Amino acid sequence: MNDLRAKQTEIVSAEALRRAGVRSGDDVPDDMLLEQYSRPLAGQFQVSPEAMRIRLEQLRLLIRKMEASLFD
Repeated sequence: MNDLRAKQTEIVSAEALRRAGVRSGDDVPDDMLLEQYSRPLAGQFQVSPEAMRIRLEQLRLLIRKMEASLFD
């Protein structure tokens, strides 16, 4: 997620324009970043970027925040 933060303004601005302000809430910028990252897979599986993001998060292949572990 941190490597996407560098492009956050660019991605969020473009995505907000594309969506025309449809969604609101605290997680919207994070959702937009993760959906942008999921977009290539979404096209491959012919689903929306939002659906792909949700599925990747459920499979724990896309993680919003790294949890500290015993080996960190």
